[in-house]
Amino acid sequence: MYTQADDGRGSENKPDRSGVQLRACLEEAQMQLAKAIYASGCPLSMVDNKLWAKFFKTLRPSFKIPSRDSISNNLLERVYQECSATVEPEEERQEPQDLE
Repeated sequence: MYTQADDGRGSENKPDRSGVQLRACLEEAQMQLAKAIYASGCPLSMVDNKLWAKFFKTLRPSFKIPSRDSISNNLLERVYQECSATVEPEEERQEPQDLE
């Protein structure tokens, strides 16, 4: 989101801070929706249903429900990376064993 700003030297486009915050909030909402879909075992096609889109538009008109492709690719990859970062590698969890 950009706003027109005139500081006396002419107009230039500057990022709107609230727009940046809104974008981050909407991206987080998409991540939370993706996590809910994965955790509950819902079909990924649920995001194609017009009633779900209408429901989310009622809650937050600026929210764009992610596509099935986004749910099954980039959001899934982001959730996987997030989970992987919190899981200790198997070698670090095991107790040391005697070599005798």
